[in-house]
Amino acid sequence: MIFDSAKNLDFYRGLGIEGRYDKAVDFLQNTDLENLAPGKYEIDGKNVYANVTEYT
Repeated sequence: MIFDSAKNLDFYRGLGIEGRYDKAVDFLQNTDLENLAPGKYEIDGKNVYANVTEYT
């Protein structure tokens, strides 16, 4: 898990194994995160996924 600003996403390209960080960065840059419903989104099966939560 990485905690950083979205403006720094490209810094993480090429890290990790089998291009997993690249897939995560692509998902974050190409997805309308503001309108993403809460839930689990598989990006590369169980290897790369996003958990979206909503808090009040």
